[in-house]
Amino acid sequence: MFNIANMVSNTVGTFRIGLSFMVDASDQTLIQARPIYQETMEKSKKMVAESIKTEDWQSIRSQMEEVMSKHKSSIKHLLSQEQMSKLEKYEKERQRQRRQNRNWDGDRWAKNRRD
Repeated sequence: MFNIANMVSNTVGTFRIGLSFMVDASDQTLIQARPIYQETMEKSKKMVAESIKTEDWQSIRSQMEEVMSKHKSSIKHLLSQEQMSKLEKYEKERQRQRRQNRNWDGDRWAKNRRD
C-alpha cells in the first residue's frame, strides 16, 4: 500500500530543505517558518489518520491540496519574490525526481515480473 504519511512528510520536508539550503533564508525566516511547517504536518497527519480509518482516499487529495496551498501562501509572506521563485523551482525539480523514481521502480517491477 502506498504510504501517504511518507508522501506528506516528503512534501513538507522538501519545502523545509529548499527553504534552508536552496533559498538561503535567514535564521529569522527559518524561525518564523517553523510554526507554519508544524501546522502543515499536524493537519496532514490528522487527514491521513482519518483517511486510514474511513478508507476514503479520494477526499484526501483535495484536502491536501488545500493544506499545501495555505502552506505556500504562509511561506510566501516570509520570502522575497526571488526566494519564493527559487523554492518553487526546487520543489518542482524534487517532484519530477520522485515521479521519475516511481516510474523507474514500476518499470523494474514489471521487468522482474516478465523474467
